[in-house]
Amino acid sequence: MEISDKYSPIQAYKAKLLFRKFKNLVANDNEAELDILSLEFPEAKYTRNRKANIFLNSNLVISKGITMTLLHWACINNSFKCVNWLLIHSATAVLPDSEVVYPIQTCVLLNHHQCLRSIIAYCPRSIRSTGQISDNPLVIACSLGHIECVRLLIKNDINPNELVFNDDSNLAHIAARDGRLGVLQLVVRQGVSMESLDENGDSPLHLAARSGCLDCVEFIVRSLPDSYLRKSVNNYGETPESLASKNLRYECMSYFALLNRTPVRILNDLNKANSVHDAARNGNLKELALLILNDDSKMEERDMMLSTCLHKAAGYGHKDCIDWLLLHGASPLRLNVDGDTPGEVAYRYGHDICFETLTEEVK
Repeated sequence: MEISDKYSPIQAYKAKLLFRKFKNLVANDNEAELDILSLEFPEAKYTRNRKANIFLNSNLVISKGITMTLLHWACINNSFKCVNWLLIHSATAVLPDSEVVYPIQTCVLLNHHQCLRSIIAYCPRSIRSTGQISDNPLVIACSLGHIECVRLLIKNDINPNELVFNDDSNLAHIAARDGRLGVLQLVVRQGVSMESLDENGDSPLHLAARSGCLDCVEFIVRSLPDSYLRKSVNNYGETPESLASKNLRYECMSYFALLNRTPVRILNDLNKANSVHDAARNGNLKELALLILNDDSKMEERDMMLSTCLHKAAGYGHKDCIDWLLLHGASPLRLNVDGDTPGEVAYRYGHDICFETLTEEVK
């Protein structure tokens, strides 16, 4: 609703001037001044006052045909403190603007995860109030590769397994198609299937090969070494390899050619993680310590992707294993095949405490 819909002409004029002042403070994340300015509009101080709700949730005309509320404006500017202030003072996160998006979608689109955290805390029902499945915040975050937002939404009871589109595709299809490796790894860890097919018979491997996303192709093949997917055909008789060739995805073509020349037995052996990596991945500190103390060379032993046990522990957020490995001389500077250090792996999966520990060690 517009301000003028609920006020007399004079009141509406004063409210619009005040609205512009609020907008400027919100853009600068000036929370202290918001409290002072709200004295000019006393109703805004009371969360249950009808006029306050009208004011804080009214639409601000940004340009012709585009309107948004103060909460939208705060989310766009990543004004974390002002988002909190507005939510405390009766602003609602389930009111969409007249044209495009909800505030929660704005946060996800721009990867403003601090603002997203506030909206979820004050208005958890906003997660599920965005209409069509394609507008779901988790779907948007997966498509854009905003892994911090993905982790936050999954932690707050969005089940990625429930998000199946009308064409039978799931979040693994979305992440593989758009080349979002970190997101793909995260949703697969939450139980999303990489073997499901959409209405065209395409698996995530088909979509990754068509888009030329080599890292996603490698991840799927390594994760499912015995799967039929590499040779499976979609409804048009195309395999992942033929799709890569058809769309001139040369890196993927070379990778599939290498797989075709390598015996299956060797591929399976390469994909098997050794016992040290298993212990680090599972957070089994006693077993990890026993294996390394019996053979120091296992400390820096690498798997097929050049990951060390420190990479594994970082990827799964096992801080106790990380602390022990660092104490016994594990290097936080080793790079895996993707060029990531253990700290960067921890950051990719949103393990902030592990990331800070590894970053401090590097310094």
